[in-house]
Amino acid sequence: MCSTRLLLGVFALLAPVFCSVKPQVTTPYGPIVGFEHTSTESGSKYHVFLGIRYGNPPDHIYRFHKPEPVEKWPHINHDATHFRASCIPSLRSELEEHVNYSEDCLFLNIVTPSDARQKKLPVLVFIHGGGFQFGDSSMLGYSKAADNFVSQDIIFVSVQYRLGPLGFFT
Repeated sequence: MCSTRLLLGVFALLAPVFCSVKPQVTTPYGPIVGFEHTSTESGSKYHVFLGIRYGNPPDHIYRFHKPEPVEKWPHINHDATHFRASCIPSLRSELEEHVNYSEDCLFLNIVTPSDARQKKLPVLVFIHGGGFQFGDSSMLGYSKAADNFVSQDIIFVSVQYRLGPLGFFT
């Protein structure tokens, strides 16, 4: 009896952690599931969607062509809870050991206020720097974007694009 109460007590404490509802959005390409971020500065809650594909991965045939539109994903939820691979920089000295690089890097990230569906909000699109040679959209992260822009009721979108010859050779 005592162990049952203990288990129920532990479950009651952990239920919000394991049973929390993740933000989900339905798009023309399929459903996307992100996560909720709580600001350390203000305690406000934001919805974060990372690594949303906006272009099909280039293969050897399409390597130097403009990106092809993304195809619909199956009726499963697209996991948008982590940053995806960074585009390969053209300057080899810029390669960092801890970064995952790939030609399959056409992703965007979105951070919104948790009540964004009830409002019409402006959108800030962040295109990372690097002279079209290096950089990626994860450099800024999502918590800084949330604290600096989303806290002011601005939807924040960051975009990755192919770099150097792989993106601009044509």
